[in-house]
Amino acid sequence: MQSQLSTIMRYFCCQLFLDPDTLRSSEEACYSHAPVPGDMSHVWVTAHVDPNIGKVTQCDDCAPGMCVLEDFGILLLFVLCLPAFLELFLVDMQSRLPQRENLKFLVASGKNATASYRALQQVYGEETMSRTQVQVWHKHFREGDGHTPVTDLHRSGRPRSAHVPEAVQAVRQSVHQDCRKTFKTVSSETGLSTGTVQRIIKKDLSLKKKAPKWIPHVLTDEQRRFRMKLCAQNLEKLADEPDLLEAIVTGDESSIWTFDPETKVHSMQWRSKGEPRPQIAMRGQTRCSTMLITFFDMEGMVLNEFVPPRETVTSEFYVEILKRLRERIRRKHPLKWKGGRDGSTDRDFIVHHDNASCHTSTITLAFLGEHNMDLLPHPPYSPDLAPNDYFLYPELKKILRGQNFRNIQSVQEAVMRELRKFTVDQFQAAFHELPRRWTKCLNSEGHYFEGGHFPGDEVNPNIDLNFSDSEGNESDSD
Repeated sequence: MQSQLSTIMRYFCCQLFLDPDTLRSSEEACYSHAPVPGDMSHVWVTAHVDPNIGKVTQCDDCAPGMCVLEDFGILLLFVLCLPAFLELFLVDMQSRLPQRENLKFLVASGKNATASYRALQQVYGEETMSRTQVQVWHKHFREGDGHTPVTDLHRSGRPRSAHVPEAVQAVRQSVHQDCRKTFKTVSSETGLSTGTVQRIIKKDLSLKKKAPKWIPHVLTDEQRRFRMKLCAQNLEKLADEPDLLEAIVTGDESSIWTFDPETKVHSMQWRSKGEPRPQIAMRGQTRCSTMLITFFDMEGMVLNEFVPPRETVTSEFYVEILKRLRERIRRKHPLKWKGGRDGSTDRDFIVHHDNASCHTSTITLAFLGEHNMDLLPHPPYSPDLAPNDYFLYPELKKILRGQNFRNIQSVQEAVMRELRKFTVDQFQAAFHELPRRWTKCLNSEGHYFEGGHFPGDEVNPNIDLNFSDSEGNESDSD
């Protein structure tokens, strides 16, 4: 279509501006014109452009002002040829009206569409309407009441846009009923097109479909306030004791499986554009696992043990772990065992663990009090504030995912091998991240902040840090 339009415009340019007597046939001629008027099969116009200056140059075989630059002259040609196009269109319309009147007479006389077309051909010859148009108008006259006009049929024009306030309100109500509906579902309920529904949801309603974020626990208001209270206390303590992070020894337990399938993100691979997607058979987590207990500080691993098979981590078992932890610190970390940082304890380290039942039982607390072991407070349901949960175990399990171990012993060997690969810089970075997470917890008003955009550099001054004792006491029991 574009090439035909270009040819027609070039033809009219030649008709309007060129004198056929001045046209010459040669390889260097700028214009060529068909010898027969109306024959446009050989009409062409070329431009002579000097590549050095980027302008139209004059050809020796052309009359002055005859050269036309195609790239920039196409619009000018269209404007100049527009009157000729309109004239042809009007002439064509005027020539078709008598044919339609005769066709109306033929229909009234009982002729079918084929006979009517042949009768028109005998009168008008090559100027006869196409067979398709004859059939359309024949049906139109046949179904009419005898007063059907021969002018063009009325057209409704461009359809009215469905993007109106009523449509926006209908889409809003449909989405609010169920936020999981798809564009196709909303379209079927409202009667609007899928494209209109998509524009209304994204532009007018400013909605965006987001996947839910998995959180460890649905926190109550009291639990959120208690998280903020302990984080504020820890930040105040860090401000008073700059070496607080160096004294913390954090610990926790976690299960390691003989086979833990890779997640979709971890199994992604770089492939070329034409290669098919990699395929992985679906497998679940095996039931065979071992329990790992770890304690570490800013210098690295302090203690790591595996719970014996068919053994449960009870309060008595955890107390034995704490005894071995004290002995390990005394022998391998003498700087943490030097008479106390403030003279009130017999060692220079602070134990940090979560609020598991074996960690907060009376037996465990009695052991810590008996040996004057400081304990860094940790809020309930807060793995995002525990270095083991946001650093060590995720990094370790990410390495072990997808590996199929034969038995528990092979799993334990792989764990010990990977633990030795962690560097001191990684442990220090994990502890330096802890104050930033305390700050993020305050700025998020106690909510889980991972995946959110909460600053961790300094506490928001608009946050209310006035905590009552009743909130803390009530949350301690959770």
